[in-house]
Amino acid sequence: MYTIFISGFMACGKTTVGRKLASQIECDFYDLDEYISHKLGATIPEIFAEHGEEYFRSAEAFCLKELCSKGGIVACGGGTMADGKNYGTVKLSGGFVIYIDTPFELCIKRIRRDGEDLRPVAKGKTDEELSDLYNTRKPLYLKNCDAAVSGLNPSLLVAVDVIDRIADLIDIKTDEDVTAVNADTAEKETGE
Repeated sequence: MYTIFISGFMACGKTTVGRKLASQIECDFYDLDEYISHKLGATIPEIFAEHGEEYFRSAEAFCLKELCSKGGIVACGGGTMADGKNYGTVKLSGGFVIYIDTPFELCIKRIRRDGEDLRPVAKGKTDEELSDLYNTRKPLYLKNCDAAVSGLNPSLLVAVDVIDRIADLIDIKTDEDVTAVNADTAEKETGE
């Protein structure tokens, strides 16, 4: 089974969509932040407060690598796929990254509703500062993904869109594998 990583900005719907997606296709679901918290025995805000963001990002990369081999659906943190090395880790494992493209206005509404204490990167930042972060990260999300879906629909419909993109990606990968095997077989038959 492939491991599918859901990426996007804070509060874009990664965890909600990931859970619905895992339920729809009957596979395991992992929230990367919850996985890190469990592994380190502390909440994400506690990790940030005690050790800083650099330590957290290192732990995030380590845990991401572990999850690559588990199969299922992984909801990434908001900064995970802003790092091209993390995308490279997923690609080397044979996994796929789907980016949920949710407008900033919807993300900030959810961030403010949920409280910034849940998201250490948002703590103490103005809407303008978070908008700048969103605009900095968005090109990285687009660069470090295999497909994108709109986050404007209800979460169940976004999950269906993700399933469609995954099916397309698996078809492409299967076609590439078949082409490579056929080329290898033809080369052996002709002795070249």
